[in-house]
Amino acid sequence: MNNTYNNTKLIVCTAMAALSMAASSAMANEPLGACCAPDPDTGVLYCMEIIQEHCLDANGYWYGAYTTCTDPQVECVQNIELGACCWEDADGLHCMELEEYKCEDLGGQWWGVGTLCTDPQIDCAGSTGDGACCVPQADGSLACFMLTAAQCEHESGYYYGDGTNCSDPFVECEPLQNDRGACCYEDADLGILVCNMLYENVCLSMGGFWYGPNVPCSAPQVECENPPAEVCSVSPAQDCAGRPNYQDEEFMSFGDGRVAVQTASPSILGGSVVTVFDLADTATAPLNSWWQVNRYANADWTQNVLGSVFGLTVDADGAIYVTSTRSWNSDIPGFGGWGAVYRLDETTGAASVFATLPNTGSGLGNIAYDCEHDQFFVSNMEDGLVYRLDTAGNILDASDHGAPWNGSAGPAALGDRVWAVEVHGDRLYYSVWNEDRANRSANAVNEIWSIQLDAAGMPNGAAQHEVSSVEYLGDEQTLYSSPVSDIRFTPEGNMLLAERTMNGFSSIGAHDSRVVEYECVDNTWQLSANTFTLGVWVNGTNASGGVDATTDHVWASGDALHLAFNDNIYGFQGLPTNGGSALDSILVDYQDNLIYQDKTQIGDLVITNEAEHCFVPWAMDTECILHPNGSGHIELTFGFSHDGNQDVDSISIQSLDGYTMSPNTFQGPFSPQHSFAFVSDISGSSANESACFEVTFTVGHEETCTAIFCVELPSCYEPCPGDVNADMAVDIGDLLSVLSQWGEICTGCSADVDGSGMVDVGDLLGVIANWGTNCG
Repeated sequence: MNNTYNNTKLIVCTAMAALSMAASSAMANEPLGACCAPDPDTGVLYCMEIIQEHCLDANGYWYGAYTTCTDPQVECVQNIELGACCWEDADGLHCMELEEYKCEDLGGQWWGVGTLCTDPQIDCAGSTGDGACCVPQADGSLACFMLTAAQCEHESGYYYGDGTNCSDPFVECEPLQNDRGACCYEDADLGILVCNMLYENVCLSMGGFWYGPNVPCSAPQVECENPPAEVCSVSPAQDCAGRPNYQDEEFMSFGDGRVAVQTASPSILGGSVVTVFDLADTATAPLNSWWQVNRYANADWTQNVLGSVFGLTVDADGAIYVTSTRSWNSDIPGFGGWGAVYRLDETTGAASVFATLPNTGSGLGNIAYDCEHDQFFVSNMEDGLVYRLDTAGNILDASDHGAPWNGSAGPAALGDRVWAVEVHGDRLYYSVWNEDRANRSANAVNEIWSIQLDAAGMPNGAAQHEVSSVEYLGDEQTLYSSPVSDIRFTPEGNMLLAERTMNGFSSIGAHDSRVVEYECVDNTWQLSANTFTLGVWVNGTNASGGVDATTDHVWASGDALHLAFNDNIYGFQGLPTNGGSALDSILVDYQDNLIYQDKTQIGDLVITNEAEHCFVPWAMDTECILHPNGSGHIELTFGFSHDGNQDVDSISIQSLDGYTMSPNTFQGPFSPQHSFAFVSDISGSSANESACFEVTFTVGHEETCTAIFCVELPSCYEPCPGDVNADMAVDIGDLLSVLSQWGEICTGCSADVDGSGMVDVGDLLGVIANWGTNCG
């Protein structure tokens, strides 16, 4: 490994040396920065820290002054990845993030790609003595290595003790079966039999019963005496996410239709940790190239206000809800603290604290809106609980997976750590984080569970195991899977899972996470044949933790969707529903900046439903038209501006207060981008009252929408003498009206029948004189 690296470095450095010698002395003090430049012979990109001019001369991409090759945004094809290294010298024990070969040169213990010295599993003070360790291999066998106890634990091996040797007779690294299979064993914490996909010897060592290689836990012969579980059923997804209606000029330039909402790291260029994208014209979007779309981000949606957020949901009105998180590489709390759920108003976009969950610094997981019961579920990384909230943010109750929470500070332990939450049918689905890139396990895989919701929407009964993640050979050629951070269901009822590459609890990586689909077949969730390839890096395992589905696309967050000079797309990808890759996908960059690479900075994703678009009618004028007999009617002029993209075929108007409208239907077509006015007569109105009208717009001869406007109506007749209460007749009502205002001084009021300026006996006589008159 050392020779390969040094030879490669020599090729690049030799090429750069010529450039360096040609540089003028004036450039000696120019700042260095990370540069991705192609090898002149192979064309492979390598990273060097040089000045900008030298980088450009080498046809490279320069990341800016003082950047380094280890910065997360630097993404060369052959980027050397670092990991925590523990070594000892005369001064004692040390830890530093180094390349593996450098750690080996120091005689140190290397903890794997992406690990940090601050990670909880890094123990440089532990035993440094070697001993025999049986370590599971990728091919299913066990191999013996001389390792420290800490190294052995990190490799999920069995340690025989300090000073033991692989040649000792009691060291038995017997071959394993090549594949894992269903194992029924008793969970010590739950006190019940559970099923997990384990190797045979691991299963037997736990006192379990192994059903054979490749036998899934869902196989009919697997009989773990778990609580009775309901089988999956095919049902459509809840289509809850409403389209927001921001009264902002930037958002009002959006077309009609769906929008996408996505979260991002507080380190994202520009600082907007939430952004809304216009998906109105997906039918005309290019494939396998950058689709430039309208976007909107409110001034409140920055790291300075919201801090670090990841989890995301949208309610039926279009309000956005995001959860505080500790899952980025650099995290800061927002104004609500680490336990905050923020609400972003559907009209103003303003941020407010919707709820605060108990949290000392571990942050939250994800959030789901349940429109069937009009409530929310939020996972808490601090205590491993899933909280149920009402629409005011009040905590209704909380459910616990695995071992009961003991009240200690978080984060919740692996196996008790719930991340993704989603409601489907009458069940709450959630993911359990059992392993990640820095904590690979031979005994546990990441899982999806569910629990029944009762009629009130409260979790009720025993949790049911639904899916065990299918492990694959990751970046270090070791079987494992990344934790699931988001669950969604397709309109047909298939389950979509989005993984997120995590190097332990609070450190994110890239290129080791997928979007996978399960379908309900024969009453069990089975892995779909559809393959969703995210991005162009390695095996297309570039998911970044968010997924959603519409009738025509599966949408997923991703890193490195494109990765080339001036074509770096990091954001989300719209794939065909039956699977696909970047070649047949819509590609959206988070910030429309194809120069900068947003590696490890892309988050969750929600696609709203197609909100009904309607036009806004308004009253333009009301005029009283008098008839010769003293009665009259009101002439209403109203209009609307056509801001849609299809002809309106006709409109109709009706009174919501019982008045007669004539005419009440107007035939089109009325073309887009024009304004129109209409006149209708109102009959049967009385004086000086408010009236409301409903206007129905017919588009496409069958698609209709309705809108309402209200207006103050004028008095529309010449009152006759004595008609004090303006009911078109002089009778006892008018007499009572005069008596009720007796003695009042008024000029021009209806009760001053004789015009004397006072309501007195003269007005009473005026009513009697006109008694029985019909003013109409």
